[in-house]
Amino acid sequence: ALSALYAAFVLLKLQVRGFEAFWYGEPLQNRFDLFNALPCLCLEVSCLVIVYLTPQSPATWIMRVVVLLHVLRTVRLFKHVKPLRHMTNFVVQLLPTYSRMGMLLLLVYYLYAMVGEQWFGGLIYQTNPALANTAFAKADYWDVNFNDFVTSLVTMFVLMLVNNWTIICSATVAVTGTKWAVAFFVSFFVVANLIVLNILMALILECSSTLRQELERQDLDDTEAGATTAVKVLSYEEALRKVLVEDDGRLPDAGSTPKSPSDTTSPGSQPQQDSAGYGATARRLHRLSTTPAPSSGAMAGSAA
Repeated sequence: ALSALYAAFVLLKLQVRGFEAFWYGEPLQNRFDLFNALPCLCLEVSCLVIVYLTPQSPATWIMRVVVLLHVLRTVRLFKHVKPLRHMTNFVVQLLPTYSRMGMLLLLVYYLYAMVGEQWFGGLIYQTNPALANTAFAKADYWDVNFNDFVTSLVTMFVLMLVNNWTIICSATVAVTGTKWAVAFFVSFFVVANLIVLNILMALILECSSTLRQELERQDLDDTEAGATTAVKVLSYEEALRKVLVEDDGRLPDAGSTPKSPSDTTSPGSQPQQDSAGYGATARRLHRLSTTPAPSSGAMAGSAA
């Protein structure tokens, strides 16, 4: 009964607002309601039909999906509980930024997986005599190899976690017969763990701090207004711009319009590059350089 009422409410909202306003008005909430309520109602009706019209019981996977949809419906409570609302908004806001940052790590994975597949592919197998009685064979690490691209990606993830990577490196050296294979593993550790991961973690922490301030500011505005507004999802460009540029003062204030070249240059002079955002000293020098010098007549009048 509750699923029917929930589905009827979603369909009524869709009918009143129209599909476009429903789909783009509150995208996360409305789409979640649509893909949660209607499938749950359809599966429950199918279970009732199976029970009453046939002597068989519903399939186990149908019952599990119904229970899972009911559990997922509690996610709607996150909007009304302040700590859960902050956590949900935090994840939703940073998801585009995290995905873009993760592309850099995925690119490193792709490059090293391709090189590893071409260099070490097909060399690690259980009947290889070079691996007999080695730590690699005793640990049963046969699935950690470079025999195909997917397995190579999994191997790169294991290496990034530094999970007994010396055993994997020793096995690779044994099957290739050259110690130059060590350079592959050491270079991946330097690039992935020491460079890329540190950069990603620093950006994630900075973006998290910036977003926390934005959410607190919005929550304060909502408290003063007495209403809850929809959360504005920042794009990854906006999030990174706030982190990398805001501290230098390069971002204009909200509602301000950018200055045109004619506002910062004197008549007849060439447009100068705006130095705003490069420190207080540079801004003072820029202001002094763009201020016209007083005329001789004005100086004489002031002296008199």
